[in-house]
Amino acid sequence: MKGLYVQTGMALGGLFRVASVFDPFERTGYLLPSLSSTELTAPATNPIKAITHWNDGTTQYLYGQSNTKLYQYLRNSPYTQTDVTAQITVSTNFCGGIYWIGGSGDDPRYVYSISAVGAANPSVRSNVLPVAGSDVEIHAGLNESKQDIVPFCVGADKKLYAGHTGAVASWTNNDSSGTTSAFLIDRGFTPRGLVNDGRFLAIFADNNHATTTSRLVGNYSCKGYFWDYSQSTATAVWDFPGESYLLGAALLGDAILVFGYNGIWVCNVASPPKMILSFLGNSSIVKRPAHCYQIVSSGTSVYWGDSGTTGQYIYAYGSLPGSSKKIFYTPYQTHDSTYGHTALSYSSGVLFSAVDAPKFYVLNTGSTRGTASVQTAPISLPQPFRYSHAKVVLRSALTSGQSVTFSVTNANATTVISDSETQSYSASNPKKTLLFRLTPTSTSNSVIEDLYFSISSTGAEVERVSLYGEPLEDANVIL
Repeated sequence: MKGLYVQTGMALGGLFRVASVFDPFERTGYLLPSLSSTELTAPATNPIKAITHWNDGTTQYLYGQSNTKLYQYLRNSPYTQTDVTAQITVSTNFCGGIYWIGGSGDDPRYVYSISAVGAANPSVRSNVLPVAGSDVEIHAGLNESKQDIVPFCVGADKKLYAGHTGAVASWTNNDSSGTTSAFLIDRGFTPRGLVNDGRFLAIFADNNHATTTSRLVGNYSCKGYFWDYSQSTATAVWDFPGESYLLGAALLGDAILVFGYNGIWVCNVASPPKMILSFLGNSSIVKRPAHCYQIVSSGTSVYWGDSGTTGQYIYAYGSLPGSSKKIFYTPYQTHDSTYGHTALSYSSGVLFSAVDAPKFYVLNTGSTRGTASVQTAPISLPQPFRYSHAKVVLRSALTSGQSVTFSVTNANATTVISDSETQSYSASNPKKTLLFRLTPTSTSNSVIEDLYFSISSTGAEVERVSLYGEPLEDANVIL
């Protein structure tokens, strides 16, 4: 039975039931727990809903805006927070924001949208960077008073675009009023995500309720429009069959990942949407983002935050640079409580996340690693075996604070084969190879024809897992 290995560089789909808090691309071939998150200075009262980043050539900044506040953070340690709300205009609802270079002199601007939901159509405003008291309105009101999230995008033509019900608005200069009808989509459809694929502006919209929190599951229509910035009609219009509403989208290579209530779809101008992951229970990942500001792309992976009430994890879909084989994985755990993610941002290899506590975190920095967990998919054996033990080989010997936990169960999880055992660092004998002997319970059965194993590593880097057992004659075994 020797040779059933955990190889984290392989495609994970179909091999594991659970594979959380490790990035399989950080060090391929090893189970290396991801770096733990670091909580930064928390926003006051309301959670951050969108995060943008900008640098002045010397210092890098993040801007996180909530319904009532705008915060400026240093992008790097010590991540100092400054409340710059006095420099902008606030209403009852913040709808979204973006960094854009536009206008005379290619001035960098922070562009954002605010509204009083249900009372006034979202307005669009522009401010200099770093944010100062030069706050101007560049559009008085988009089409839909119930729209609480406005997606923005900088197009391939360098213009700024914003999605609103029935159309996309555009601006050439950051101090002009722009046009609310740069391109018309179907009447009654609200854009949920805009993507610049390098050639087309991709607009993803649905005819569900315009307010994100009021959308319902049902017989609604969802569409993707690919517009070339000049024609009055789209080059391609795709339907998302059976989908109730859309959440957002992000570019990954030559395709666009589109998030819907039912699942994740992939498409481009030449290929109609195809679902690659279902959120409806037939998957180990069933957690959705709520809107486009909880979805980001690094170029090789797309990340999204779980917006649910126990939204601890950040999920991803991607590949190694230069590889065409993409996988789903769960690289990070933001927190260990019941908060849901409200915003996510990727900046030069580092993720920043906001949750509805409200709290604000930086991920993938520092030196402290968390606890990674892997649970294999069921493994059917070629014949019965009497289970003996497992050997876990680490990349290096355990150090202070590190530990490994291991257990084995039959394939349908009804019978424990070997109970959970934890081995921790010992100063007198730090180990690189860990033997997990058979640890039976009162109902254990060591004679097996199928199994799965679970392994959790706190800080330690796992190189290999081998299982050992005695082969038995099939005809003489009754389980």
